[in-house]
Amino acid sequence: MRYNKIVDDKVELFKDKNEFNNFEYLATKIILDELQQGYIDYAGDVDIYTLKLNKGNYTINFKSDKPINVEIYSGENNILSLYVDKNNEGQFSISEGQEVKIKVYSKN
Repeated sequence: MRYNKIVDDKVELFKDKNEFNNFEYLATKIILDELQQGYIDYAGDVDIYTLKLNKGNYTINFKSDKPINVEIYSGENNILSLYVDKNNEGQFSISEGQEVKIKVYSKN
């Protein structure tokens, strides 16, 4: 595992084409039903995505070779939290059309 600004392995930095999406105001806009690929480069790295959703039920799928955490939220409202260790999916509902954020990160 790499740590912020300290690299102790041979992994390339900046493989993620969406960097620097570590903050809400830099969130990567995504489209529903479009596959996204990202990288958590070091412990503490965060990737934030945003998309508009209509009222309805949704399923989100993640594949990761390392454990990651995922939070889906809108404003102050947490919609879904997932711990992803290999392949995980989560279901959630939106009661009215809104923009949601998806935060992907590693704690270690």
